[in-house]
Order: sequence, then C-alpha cells, then structure tokens
Amino acid sequence: MGYFLAVKKVDPKFFPDMESIKQNADEFGIKVYQLAFNRDLHKMYCLCHSPSKNEIVEHLKRLDIVCDEIVEVEEQNSPSNFETISKFTQIGQTIASFSHDIRQSISVASLNSRLIKEKLSTKDVEQIKIYVDRVEDAIKKMNRNVNEILDFVRVAPLLKKETSIKKLLDESLSEFVSDINISFRLPDYDVIVSCDDEKIQAVFSNIISNAISVKSKNIIISVSDDSSFVNIEFLDDGPGIPKQNLDKIFEPLFTTRPSGTGLGLCICKNIIEQHNGTITVKNDPTRFTITLPK
Repeated sequence: MGYFLAVKKVDPKFFPDMESIKQNADEFGIKVYQLAFNRDLHKMYCLCHSPSKNEIVEHLKRLDIVCDEIVEVEEQNSPSNFETISKFTQIGQTIASFSHDIRQSISVASLNSRLIKEKLSTKDVEQIKIYVDRVEDAIKKMNRNVNEILDFVRVAPLLKKETSIKKLLDESLSEFVSDINISFRLPDYDVIVSCDDEKIQAVFSNIISNAISVKSKNIIISVSDDSSFVNIEFLDDGPGIPKQNLDKIFEPLFTTRPSGTGLGLCICKNIIEQHNGTITVKNDPTRFTITLPK
C-alpha cells in the first residue's frame, strides 16, 4: 500500500467527473484524497492511496483514462503536499483573472484622470466630480481585489476578543449606501461572541454586498443564541441562487459576476471555519446562516 500522484494531460473543455471517480474507488482498494485541475496547463492531478500502481491503471481503464504519469510519493507528506499543489493551482488561476480586473480598473482610472485634466481649464466642477468618483470607484475595486487574493493566499492568526454582534452588523452596514430596506430581528439583550471582529465584519459585509449586487429590495438579519452558540441569518428577496450553483457557491474561483474574483464566499467560509463555526446557504428565499461558538 502507498500514496500515488497520477498526472494526466486533458482537454480543458472536458474533465472527468470527480464523483464517478470517488464512487468507484473502493472496488480496487483505492482511496482518492483529492483531485485538482490546472486549466492553463491542461492537466489533472489525482492523489490516492492504493495497493499498487497496477490497481490505479486498471481502475482508470474503466473510466477510459490513461495517465501520463503515476508516481509514488512519501506517505507522511502526501496529503499536505497535494493540498499545496491544489492551492497553488487555484492561486495561479485566480491571478490570471485578477490581473485582467486590475488592468481594467487601471484603464478606467487613467482615462478619467485625463478627462479631469481636460476639464480643469473649463472649471466644469460637476463634470470633474463625476470623473473623480469614477477614479475612486476604480481604486476601491483594485483595493478590494488585492485584499481578496491576499486573504485567500495567507491564513492570518485570529485576534479574538469579546465582541457585540449588533455592533459588527452596524459597522458592516455603514459601509454601504443603498436604497435596500434592512430590518433586524434581535434579542432584547446584546449578544456577545469571542471572535476576530475585523474578520467577522468582513464576512457580514460580503454577504450584504452580494445581496445588494443582485438588486435585493429587502434584507432581514436575525440573531439568536443559546448557552454555546450564536446564529446569524441573512435573508434577502433577491432572484435567488440557481439550483445548479448552490453546491459550488463556496468553492474558490466560482463566480457568476463578470468582474468577480470568485473568492469572496470562499474566504468567508474559511474565516467562519477558523472560528470553529459553520456557514450554510439555502434558496427560496436566499438565506445565509452563520453559526459561531461563543
């Protein structure tokens, strides 16, 4: 028995179904730990535990897959090494998308800077303000993208302290200027939780931002607790999440927005799990529920 890393060059338009591989794994005594895909290199990586290399070959034959390479790797390091490979694959894909967004924002800022210079001589203050707002929006977008990729790449230690949930919600909402109607369902007392307040506020802000971006008209935020846990629920009346996307919503790089990095909800999930909590989503209406230990 040993750990093996199988590598195959594949057409980026077609990748084998991960679930079918996992379902058939036991028949050959093979346990699949993880699959990763690098669409830029057109490669699939599979880390598995198998009686021998031959079992992997026979297993993959039934799936009509012939690997370019199957190498044995050291047992004690295999899972962590493969997770590193997978994460760097994701980071590479993210940077490709991220660089496009940054270039677009730079172009917007550059164009409007030139327009400002042209308008300075005319003293058209109102038009100059419009151009300045566009530059500021482009800078905010670049800053947001940089922060998202940094949050994904690095896992900073938590700086926990006793924090009011109501205060975190108020601070999150203060970041937005919107016509959306927000209502609260809160206990009569202040709910306190031990958390990294900046990180949890970032999670709240991301969920609220998503609701605003899909043109929700109303958000209901509910808070409840018991002796051990705090539950925070965000319910909105937006168009909802397509059923086929529900299982992918927390995956890195998954986004339905043309300008999104696909990291926001993935980072939210990581932050909540760092706190030993959970985050789930349901549809009809869209409902994000966060559970945190006190």
